[in-house]
Amino acid sequence: MFQCLCSLHVCFFGLINQAIVNAESLSLDSRFGAAELPSHVKYYETDSRLNVLLNPYLQVASSTWPATLNPKVSAYDWCIDVSGRLLVIQPVAHPKGRYFESDFVRPEDGYHKAQGYQEKYGHVSATAGAPARICGEIINTGEGQWRVNNKSGRYSKNIDDRTPDKLMHATKLIRSQVEVGSMSWGASVYLFDYGPKASFEMALSHGVVSYGDPKLGLMPFMML
Repeated sequence: MFQCLCSLHVCFFGLINQAIVNAESLSLDSRFGAAELPSHVKYYETDSRLNVLLNPYLQVASSTWPATLNPKVSAYDWCIDVSGRLLVIQPVAHPKGRYFESDFVRPEDGYHKAQGYQEKYGHVSATAGAPARICGEIINTGEGQWRVNNKSGRYSKNIDDRTPDKLMHATKLIRSQVEVGSMSWGASVYLFDYGPKASFEMALSHGVVSYGDPKLGLMPFMML
């Protein structure tokens, strides 16, 4: 009897593990996190009727019509929308954005901006300010590779379900729906400053955390 129960136990958890491995069988919430409104919208990102302006370089990617990346561009932003679609934008200068002639702390989010900074289209310009799932960046490393991360202050930061597995699922989707030409994909980077505290604490306990600034212990990350 005990042996039968053990067999059932192994079989049951084997089926669960198989379901987890098969990303196609998971719900959108489980794969990419729940759809959330952006934490804020900056003053320059809307028109006179408070409609968020769309990025002029927005690409809605699919397997049939993949997005393309220009090797001369240093970075792109990406979002997973409510329907699970991949949205890719180029964060170019916003026509209503400010140019900072001196160092400045932006009142909307408290971020310090250095002299010469020009405000750009952000993640909300991919979604028109609508709810989205995990979002981040696609960074050109300058060494022939593109690297995906979870850096989004409005759709990823301080949201409990924006865990490393969500970035892994997003990375799989991005690699299947974005053409990189002669370049290739590098390892993805999970930035703990843009995820829940619990993810950082778990990774820290397993000794897999690195730091962008090791001396000060700042900018913790993990390679995926």
